[in-house]
Amino acid sequence: MNTKLEEAIKLVFIAHKNQRRRNINIEFSYHPITVGFMLKEYGGRDEVVIAGLLHDLIEDTDYDYKYIFNKFGKEVADMVITVTEDNTIEDYRERKTAFIGNIKKANDEVILIEFFDKLHNLLSDYETFLEKNTYDLSSNKYEDVKWFYLSFLEIFEDRIKDQTLINRYKEIINLYFPKKVLT
Repeated sequence: MNTKLEEAIKLVFIAHKNQRRRNINIEFSYHPITVGFMLKEYGGRDEVVIAGLLHDLIEDTDYDYKYIFNKFGKEVADMVITVTEDNTIEDYRERKTAFIGNIKKANDEVILIEFFDKLHNLLSDYETFLEKNTYDLSSNKYEDVKWFYLSFLEIFEDRIKDQTLINRYKEIINLYFPKKVLT
C-alpha cells in the first residue's frame, strides 16, 4: 500500500534530483525530508507533514500548485503555496517582506511548517557559517539575513505557544547573531 506520505517522500527525491543545498555539499532533498520528519515528530497531522515535505517544491522545481492540488488535495496545496516565496520579486527585502506578510496571516499549522523550515536552515548551515565567519545565504548581506530571521522570531513568539520550540530557535539565532541578545 502506498500512502500519501510515502508518495510525498518519493516526490521530494524525484523533484529535487540533482539539486544540492546552497551552503553545504549534500543533496537538497535532505532539507525537506528533515522538515517533514521534524513536523511528524512534533505530532503534526499527515497533511501538515506532507506540506512540510513539499514546502520547497513550487519555489525550487518545475512542479506547481495544480500538480500538488491534484496529487495531495487542496489543503496541502494551500499550505505549500503559503510557504512559497514569490520569486518574481527580485529585490531581496521586498520579496522577504511580502513573504513575511503572507506567513503572518497563515494558520498555526503553516506557522509550524515555516518554523521547522527556518530552524533546519539555521541548523544545517551553521558549520558553514563558522568556517566562513559569515552567513552566506546566496549573496545577501548579513544584516538582511539577520532582519529576516529575527522577523520570524517575532512571528513565532506570537503564534507558537510551545516555549521549548521558541527557546531552541533563540538559541540558534544567538549563535548567528550574538550582538542581538535574546532571552
